Amino acid sequence: MMILKLNSFLKYTCILFVFLFGFFSIGGAESEEIKSEEIKLIIIVSSDVKIKEIDIATLNKIYRGRKTLWKNSNKISAYYVKSGTVTGDAFFKLLGVTYSKFNRYWRKKLFSSAGTPPSSRSNGQSVIDVVSKNESSIGVIPASLKDKIKSCKIIKIK
Repeated sequence: MMILKLNSFLKYTCILFVFLFGFFSIGGAESEEIKSEEIKLIIIVSSDVKIKEIDIATLNKIYRGRKTLWKNSNKISAYYVKSGTVTGDAFFKLLGVTYSKFNRYWRKKLFSSAGTPPSSRSNGQSVIDVVSKNESSIGVIPASLKDKIKSCKIIKIK
């Protein structure tokens, strides 16, 4: 009985820690750029998406398949620059996960038919191209490509 109470205590302590750490680390001024140690990232969406800002928690839900629809019920298509690139590695740091854990997570979901993983692209320009051409899309790209964006829009990070 004592072990069960101790396990419950540890479980709730961990949940509280994660909540507080996430709450205080996500806050701050709104910006179009997310700063990583190596690179600045921006979030783009296709022109039909009616949001102007997004928080890191929602972004994380989208890329983990926990949020699959926009408010208008359109299915979200998510894109990112592949792992092994500076942009891709910064993206995984943003999500708070390594590529191998992200990949393992999606393999388990696919095995149980529980969703479709986001799609990786070879570089930021190809993410811009696919988000521009596909409705209800979202992508993460390096801020250095900001001037190359023509038919999609940049959204702010809360």
